[in-house]
Amino acid sequence: DTPELLGGRGGGEPISQLARDLFAPALLMKLAFWARFVGAPLYRYPELHTVACICATVMAGSFYLAFFFFISHNFDGVASVGPEGSLPRTATFVQRQVETSSNVGGKWLGGVNGGG
Repeated sequence: DTPELLGGRGGGEPISQLARDLFAPALLMKLAFWARFVGAPLYRYPELHTVACICATVMAGSFYLAFFFFISHNFDGVASVGPEGSLPRTATFVQRQVETSSNVGGKWLGGVNGGG
């Protein structure tokens, strides 16, 4: 999505005038992240080992997030959306987010994974 943001678009649509004040800081933070996470290590240590370390970090983080996402959305008592689900498609965004997930691992793990 970074190339799209550089073009002043989000989700294929132009960035709203209402979001223009938030657009520049968001773009700068995203570019700073890529510079710090990929650019700086490769500039300092331009080796295949550096690329392997970056890839390993991304894969470990992705696995962690995907694992707990899978568990929290496929748990007894969790609602599902759709014709055979317990939530209608007309449910609000917040209602769908809350009722289609569970707090796996208690309050601490829920907080670590972005819940509350």
